[in-house]
Amino acid sequence: MADMEQPVSTDSEIQETPEIVEEEVVDQSADEAETPESDEDDYDIGDDKYRIPKKLKDHLEELKAGNLRNEDYTKKTQSVAEQRRAFEAERQSFVEQQQFQQQHLDNIADIRAIDKGLEQYRRLDWDALSDNDPVQAQKLDRQMRNLETQRSQLVSAVETANARVAQERAQATTRTLGDARQVLTRDIRGYGTPEVMKSLSETAKAMGYQPEELANVNDPRAVKLLYEASQYRKLIAAQKEPKAEVKPITRVGGAATAEKNPSNMSDKEFATWRRQQIAKRIR
Repeated sequence: MADMEQPVSTDSEIQETPEIVEEEVVDQSADEAETPESDEDDYDIGDDKYRIPKKLKDHLEELKAGNLRNEDYTKKTQSVAEQRRAFEAERQSFVEQQQFQQQHLDNIADIRAIDKGLEQYRRLDWDALSDNDPVQAQKLDRQMRNLETQRSQLVSAVETANARVAQERAQATTRTLGDARQVLTRDIRGYGTPEVMKSLSETAKAMGYQPEELANVNDPRAVKLLYEASQYRKLIAAQKEPKAEVKPITRVGGAATAEKNPSNMSDKEFATWRRQQIAKRIR
């Protein structure tokens, strides 16, 4: 046979290649991306809260910390300067006092020596001496007058020195009191006002101080302690004050009961109402 029959493929023999359906993979990480972290943060200023950038907050915190350090350093520096000034004033006062005492003692010693010499001259019989030896009498008289002049000069020097020391002490006291007042005005709110000074005076009196002692206090630390004591006394006094008693509200009068119309009363109510009306008329 020239023509060969081609075999016919049956349906069962035909195998269809299954279609591969590619499932779309959804990237949930893209759809559900995390919210980016905010670059802002809360910052408190007093009782108010603000939303500011974190970098600005960090900068403000650094400035705040720096200001606190500077404030603490300033207070310590001021305290050291005040102590140094007080020490220098005391040292200078001590040196001047030593110098004055030495010079003062020397002058007083010279005055006493002159007084002894003058006493010898005063014991002389000047009349007899003038009669017997006028030249010698004049010579001794001249020596005595020279001693009297020296004595007057020494006494004047001592009195001048005393006046100078008294003046310097007064100036030093005024200067010290002024410095103390400046410190107290800085550290005690309201210092110098009548209210604060009255509180300090009353507290000082209660602790045994005299008014002139409080006026001449040149150490601000003592006044600061006195101020703290006055604040404590004020706090204790406030706690001891009796609290105002809360009285219940008294209702003045009650709501009047509305009188029922007789036409709307039952027989029993009408009979009762009628008896009350008759009783009122009899009264």
